[in-house]
Amino acid sequence: MRRLLFGLLIALLLIAFLARRMDRESVLLALRSASLPLLLAAFLPSLLSIWLKGRRWALAIAAGQGPPPHRRLFAATVIGIAGNLVLPARLGDFGRVLVLRRHNQVAATRSLLASWSAQLFDLLAVALILAGAGFAGHPLAPMPVLLAVLGAVLVLMGSLWAAQRWPRGAEWVEAHLPAAIRRRLGDTLVNARQGLTFFGNPSTVGAVLLYTVVVWTCDSAGMWIGLRAFGVEAPHDTKGELIRKE
Repeated sequence: MRRLLFGLLIALLLIAFLARRMDRESVLLALRSASLPLLLAAFLPSLLSIWLKGRRWALAIAAGQGPPPHRRLFAATVIGIAGNLVLPARLGDFGRVLVLRRHNQVAATRSLLASWSAQLFDLLAVALILAGAGFAGHPLAPMPVLLAVLGAVLVLMGSLWAAQRWPRGAEWVEAHLPAAIRRRLGDTLVNARQGLTFFGNPSTVGAVLLYTVVVWTCDSAGMWIGLRAFGVEAPHDTKGELIRKE
């Protein structure tokens, strides 16, 4: 009960903080004109997306070597997403790994590296979506930049796969670190490697990729329903501008 009250208090504080920076009259006017059934419907795919992100994260942590962590998984995922909305530099990710570590036997470094590496698939999805829009004649970002980002993500993912395919390379690098650093970061480096283990497990990589596709499908559906709730429709012209039904 105390944790529930504490969570509600934090939520109220965050809402009050965000309310200071918005035009309350415009927000209330938009909410009054919105379709309540569509707004409620928009939450369903969004909630499913959060649950799927948690499951994807757990699969990346387990890497096919044991049962995925499940205690407080959804709560930790919600905390991470909420924290990233209001805190800079993705500090919410640190909150989610601390919650997961408290309720599961998972090292924070391992779960953090698994989280960030799984989110590379999200970055890949964004780059592919934007590039696809550009090729379809609706450019949302400069194509050279998108192709550069896409190439960088693929190179990074390939490097992580190679590190798991030939682990002696990473061990060689660690062996040549100064002794003081090895003593201080020995366990951290081991946990970091474990957080990237799923790149060497094809079935886990396939599952993470599948979860990513479903996550972005849910997010897109939730966004589309939410826009329709406020009377905003995708344009039928070629300028790529959103239009609102009057």
